Amino acid sequence: MMLNIVQKGRVMMHHTMKPNMDHAVYIGMAEPIRKTHAFLTDEKTMAQEIDRVIVAGVQSRLRVYIYVPTDVVSIPLDADRLKTPLDTSIRNQDSKVEDRIVEGVLDLISKASSPAILADVLAIRHGGQELTRKLVELTHFPSYSCPLSKGVIDETSPYYNGLYNGTGRCTISVRSYTLTLTCL
Repeated sequence: MMLNIVQKGRVMMHHTMKPNMDHAVYIGMAEPIRKTHAFLTDEKTMAQEIDRVIVAGVQSRLRVYIYVPTDVVSIPLDADRLKTPLDTSIRNQDSKVEDRIVEGVLDLISKASSPAILADVLAIRHGGQELTRKLVELTHFPSYSCPLSKGVIDETSPYYNGLYNGTGRCTISVRSYTLTLTCL
């Protein structure tokens, strides 16, 4: 089967802006904001490419794109691949670097006069919601969330002090805590 007849022919479609436009222009447009992509053109590698992009997206928690030309959606793929789960586990490549980072953070916390936890949306995006909650319970530090991370910290916790929405709308006590945190 000849794939991508529409793309190769540069046929004008609803998302093309002008005649003879390269349909792959969107691949370049998304490049600065994505981890990786796949443009499904080869039926021999489509399944592997889909898996590769899914794994990269889950592991990095960044955007990924799979471009599916209209003439490939009906191509059957081998379903045996579905019997083996994708390996989306995240592995630390260098534990020494992690140890140095942890030591540095602990040193800064020990020197802080009023340490606090400010959980933002990255705690959710990178799968750290449960770890953030455990950190609050272990440290007993005053804790705050941001508008996009509301709910990351258990709001019934005695250490939860509220929502932080920038220095223009906070109390002096929240400001002093967050200024301490910026050192981290």
